[in-house]
Amino acid sequence: MKANLEYKVIENETLLPFLNQNLKDISKKKIKSYLTHGCVYVDDKRVTQYNYCLMPGQIVKIHRSEKSSENSGELDILYEDRDLLVVNKKPGLLTIATEKEKEKTLYHMASNYVKKNYKNGKIFIVHRLDKDTSGIVVFAKNEHMKEMLQKNWNELVLYRGYIAIVEGSLPKKEGKIHTWLKEDGNYRVHSVKNKKEGKEAITLYRVIKEKKNTTVVEIELKTGRKNQIRVHFSELGHPVVGDKKYGSRIRSSRLELHAYFLKLRHPVTHREIEWHALIPEEMR
Repeated sequence: MKANLEYKVIENETLLPFLNQNLKDISKKKIKSYLTHGCVYVDDKRVTQYNYCLMPGQIVKIHRSEKSSENSGELDILYEDRDLLVVNKKPGLLTIATEKEKEKTLYHMASNYVKKNYKNGKIFIVHRLDKDTSGIVVFAKNEHMKEMLQKNWNELVLYRGYIAIVEGSLPKKEGKIHTWLKEDGNYRVHSVKNKKEGKEAITLYRVIKEKKNTTVVEIELKTGRKNQIRVHFSELGHPVVGDKKYGSRIRSSRLELHAYFLKLRHPVTHREIEWHALIPEEMR
């Protein structure tokens, strides 16, 4: 999977010095190899000349192929710059370590990747997805970015989109689910009537397609509570297919829930960036 390092040109400059300036953690020999092997694009046009003239406003991207040596396979990178690493998580993979599992995690894969490619490279958790949910996860590449994202997450995230396959036929073609969620001693999340006991959770949905026993829905998360989508549709009587924890009766090879779209205002550049993670083949 190709990884995009992306930089905006501020002033007139030639390409190789521009790359050397922006890729300080990468050796000059490696940067030259990116040009030689056709990995550098200017405004989506492949460029190999060291002395190619850049103009203000142009976008320079470096496309790299990166495979993890870990058992979990390839790290699917959707976007990367000096502050952010955005990846597409596979289902069945923990975002972060637990007491039982330390290494087979998305964090471990991402951490190995930055340590391999950058001098003193580090990675920081910003948010997470459930183990069995696939889709977009954002990591920070420095502590300052982590703090900015975590403190201002709800303001910076402009849209969080999911695709789910749920059981049965929904009575409304679109709707809003608004409850307060609380986790009990058995690590199950459920809605509570007393607002003071739970955390506000808002889920918007729209029916895309109906089949005999299932419905495909597009979901927008307005809040990001633990198990939010799974609990809300379970309590509607239409659990996500494959979600045994919250009452699914239909067998599936995976939890049919995928975080397919994220729109974010970059805390440093203030650009609005959109990322799409293709719907997994097994969900199509």
